[in-house]
Amino acid sequence: MTFDPSLPPPIITSLKVNIEQLIAKLYTQTKNNIFLKSDYLAPKYSLLFAFIGAHLYYEPIVTLTISTDLPYLAYLRIREQVCNIYSNSYNIRFIDETSPEKSDILLTNIPLEQHITNHVSDHIIFINRKMTTRNLLALGRTLHDITLEKQQAKNH
Repeated sequence: MTFDPSLPPPIITSLKVNIEQLIAKLYTQTKNNIFLKSDYLAPKYSLLFAFIGAHLYYEPIVTLTISTDLPYLAYLRIREQVCNIYSNSYNIRFIDETSPEKSDILLTNIPLEQHITNHVSDHIIFINRKMTTRNLLALGRTLHDITLEKQQAKNH
């Protein structure tokens, strides 16, 4: 898969900030000069977090609901596609459509206004029976925007 320049890059800034704080704290506690080399150590610690699958631990959770009139296997395929493409770059959590909790993003092929307002606040992506490149790009941009919004809200 080639990189599409119209697709925003993944955001993992919260991890970087937390690693830099950890390195500063380690220097304060140990006074070891190695911890003054934050530019060198931060990428190494990031790789360690990625290796153990914890690189998204500090990132804001973006919730998704998939609501379609498609068969259950099609639902599972859509969920699998989303996970395969975006779960390594964004902290995604799926919410069941019967849950009273509203999700950040609704993926649907059902254009019923009442149905939509029950599940999501702002971000609705209408999908085809099979996830298209256009659907996936729209989802990527939306994940990027919501992650930025949540990071900025957390920092203020």
